Amino acid sequence: MPLTIDPHVLTQTTLDSGSLTVLAALIHSFPEPGQYRGVATQGTSPGTVFFISVDPNSPALQADVDLPALQNGRSSTQGCSPTAVEPGCHFVVNPRGHVVFFVSSGAGGFTVKVRNVNANVTSFDSQQLKPGDLLAATLIRPGTYSVTNASGGPPAQVQVAYPTIGNTPFRPPDTVTIQCTPNGFSPASIALQPGQGQIYQFAIPSRIKIELIKPDDGPGGTPTPAAPKRKKVPAT
Repeated sequence: MPLTIDPHVLTQTTLDSGSLTVLAALIHSFPEPGQYRGVATQGTSPGTVFFISVDPNSPALQADVDLPALQNGRSSTQGCSPTAVEPGCHFVVNPRGHVVFFVSSGAGGFTVKVRNVNANVTSFDSQQLKPGDLLAATLIRPGTYSVTNASGGPPAQVQVAYPTIGNTPFRPPDTVTIQCTPNGFSPASIALQPGQGQIYQFAIPSRIKIELIKPDDGPGGTPTPAAPKRKKVPAT
């Protein structure tokens, strides 16, 4: 069986925690038992409703919410259990566990909001991550990236090295953890290998954007534009 790779994994060079793509996933815990109603929206399309039951009697410590699968109404969505009472996908998780929101394929661009049905308050908003939330990011394209937080503070820089060919299969190193604080990112300079994971933790409400500013095409490579919409800076 031939191995297929979503082309967006290789071509996307911009990551926005408030507009999820295949390069990122969001992890959130719901410590308060109860019923939650979520809406996943892609661009200007109508939102897709789903439900989360946070049940202390459930053995499930993780619920995986595949956002494109929700939108496409695929009945095979893992953990999705439609009921006769309410249409849409229902997920169940223990309050000691967490929910992972991710994009399995396609162009992405999803936002997610979840509210507690009984309290009628927003419990999670992907456009404003809070302490306790986690952003898992993966960058494939070698080059230099700028990392900014919409909440302010100085940016960070991520350098994804160009891969070297060796005698053994390449395995990305362990995941790197980055803290988002009122004073900026810690560490503020991160060196990665292609595909090496990043976990962002938050001390303040945040929205993280990562953008390729200088691609690395390797020895003798032909540079390609990092982001076509950005204006080029004249050489000095």
